[in-house]
Amino acid sequence: MKYYTRHGRFLRGRVDFPDEVVAFVGRQMKVLAGEFASYQWSGSTMDCHRAQICGHLSFRVCSVQDAEKLTAWLAANVARAERNSDRVGEELLKHCREESIEPPTPDRITRMVRSALHTAKETWFTTIAARLAPEVRAGRSRWWRRPGKRTVPGRTGKAPQMTRSRYCRW
Repeated sequence: MKYYTRHGRFLRGRVDFPDEVVAFVGRQMKVLAGEFASYQWSGSTMDCHRAQICGHLSFRVCSVQDAEKLTAWLAANVARAERNSDRVGEELLKHCREESIEPPTPDRITRMVRSALHTAKETWFTTIAARLAPEVRAGRSRWWRRPGKRTVPGRTGKAPQMTRSRYCRW
């Protein structure tokens, strides 16, 4: 339970415990440290213990609705300013703790972070496009020529896939 409150996630196995911690807790509980190795880290026993810990700490499992709300919160509050996926993921875990939500699985966190980063990027593009003058927005299709058309007068041969026009400066 202490590990969960400190790290915001459940243990994955014995490797998450330093030997000193196992020995210390074993002395407190008057149990041999070697018996710790026989604990089942998967299955119904662990599920029952997880449920007891979550109930005691008033945490709930991350539902689909929670995941959608968390992803929208990430896009609006974190991903619009932070583009590093690891940092966005850390903020997600911190927010889960604040909201008393059990953190999603690592794969689900990755999907939520990618979705939030994509949503933030699309929102940013939409905001920038809305600030452009209408005549610029109407003419933006002229910035790039279509592939396969001759774009330079007098040039023969195959045209490059994308060429700059006089409207696009690099």
